[in-house]
Amino acid sequence: PGPVFGLPLVAGCIAWMECRLIPEPHAQQAYDTVFAEVVSAQADARVFQQGRWSLRDDNTELHTLHHQGAGLFAVPARTVQAQRLPVAGQ
Repeated sequence: PGPVFGLPLVAGCIAWMECRLIPEPHAQQAYDTVFAEVVSAQADARVFQQGRWSLRDDNTELHTLHHQGAGLFAVPARTVQAQRLPVAGQ
């Protein structure tokens, strides 16, 4: 059970959030969108360490599923590491 509401945590997931729903009927009906306050969050250390996700080619079976609205979902296909651009004059 989750630590705040005691709701069941789903086996096989890599992350869990317990949320309190913020009612917004118009957004739910018009945009298939809900708003919530996260009251508890946990993540699997195999893909989340030191406050960062690590979704790589060698752990694709643990990649997350993202709801994009209107019944559309996506999974991470690849990650790209940003590089800091040089600051002019330095």
